[in-house]
Amino acid sequence: MRPPPIRYPLPTLILLAILGTLAWRGESWSRDWRGSLRKRLDRLVQGPPVPKSKRPGVVSGVILQRGLTLRDGVEAFEAPKGDSVPSITRRLFVDVYDAWSSQGENAPAEFYRVGSRVPIGWVAARDLLRWDTRLVVRAKEGKLSLAESPGGPSSLIDAGGKCCPVVGWNAQGVQVATWAKGSEWSKPGRLGWISYERLADDSLGVLVAQVELPAILRLSLLAKSTQATAKARLQAILGRLIDEPGWSTAEVSEAFEALPKIAQRRTAGDASVERIAAINAQTDDDDASWDNQAFRFVTLGDLP
Repeated sequence: MRPPPIRYPLPTLILLAILGTLAWRGESWSRDWRGSLRKRLDRLVQGPPVPKSKRPGVVSGVILQRGLTLRDGVEAFEAPKGDSVPSITRRLFVDVYDAWSSQGENAPAEFYRVGSRVPIGWVAARDLLRWDTRLVVRAKEGKLSLAESPGGPSSLIDAGGKCCPVVGWNAQGVQVATWAKGSEWSKPGRLGWISYERLADDSLGVLVAQVELPAILRLSLLAKSTQATAKARLQAILGRLIDEPGWSTAEVSEAFEALPKIAQRRTAGDASVERIAAINAQTDDDDASWDNQAFRFVTLGDLP
């Protein structure tokens, strides 16, 4: 008896054999690449992985990444674009633990994970001013001469307020954030650069809360050595006047190496105590204020 005739061409038979084998063993063979494909699809839908650091980010040594929430009631989230957590009811200075962007880690941040002592949650970048220090430039008559890039040509612009935070620096100058018109300390405006040569001695300083002024006055009185004076100065620059950071002499030196060289400018000498006491006794307008908290401008030269 002859075998039945083959009614399908050889290529079709080979394809059927392959499909049969895949149906039988395909699940185990394709597990790895299917898992990889699933992760890629998740990243496309949800964005890059969300970091969850246990400690605040570090600029250098004891200089932490910090920021200022721009109003009361800033909404916070469990994760970027996730569920809300109890809002940050009062405007406050916060530590910045992580940054996240849907476009990847090299793109401008869309959300920051912030906290005070412990993480609170993620806030939108538009609700936070990234500001690692208390350094500010005081705008004379509300105007500043800013350049688009370090060392570039500058033009006089409306700064939108009395004091503009220093948000960056390099070997040539400092980068400041101005304020949108009528929105001082609530809506940043233009960013610009000021070269060190254009910074007058009385234009660069720090903002010190009125409740912090007695602390810096006490530290100035007690600073009997070069090391103690440098530490008190650093506490004012980094906004650490109320607590007692256990910084070593080496850590203080490292911090000043990372800060603008101009941060070490000291002109008041022994008169520093008298000048700070005079600022503490002032009853005229504050240099900045929000949420019933007043701030006074102290020039770098008047710091300990």
